[in-house]
Amino acid sequence: MTWLFFQGYFSVVEGLYVSGKSPEAVRCLCRDILQCATYYQRLSDFAHPRQPSSLEEFGLVMEAFRSGLGRFLQHYRAFVLAVPKSGLTLLRINTLLRKVVSQIRCVHIS
Repeated sequence: MTWLFFQGYFSVVEGLYVSGKSPEAVRCLCRDILQCATYYQRLSDFAHPRQPSSLEEFGLVMEAFRSGLGRFLQHYRAFVLAVPKSGLTLLRINTLLRKVVSQIRCVHIS
C-alpha cells in the first residue's frame, strides 16, 4: 500500500501478489481497506491541521469537533494496531476491519 500524495489516496503498489490470487482479486480484497485508509488520512489532516487555526477564525465549536474527531481516530488507530501482523488471510483482515471501515466511511461522508 502506498500513499499517492498528489492524488490524495492510497493505492496497491504495482507488483504486489498473493500466492493463488490474481492481481485483480488482490485489488478487490484490498479495496475497502485502502478506501478506509484514504478516509482516515483525510480526516486526520482535517482534525490535525499543519497550521493551527486561531479560535477567532473557526470558533470553539469547530475546535471541539476537531478534538472529538481526533479522539475517534485514536480509537481507530488502536484497533488497527491490535490486528495480528501475521497468520491472517486478506479475507480475515477484511472481516476483522469491516465494522471500523463502515464507521470511518460514515464519518467521512457525513
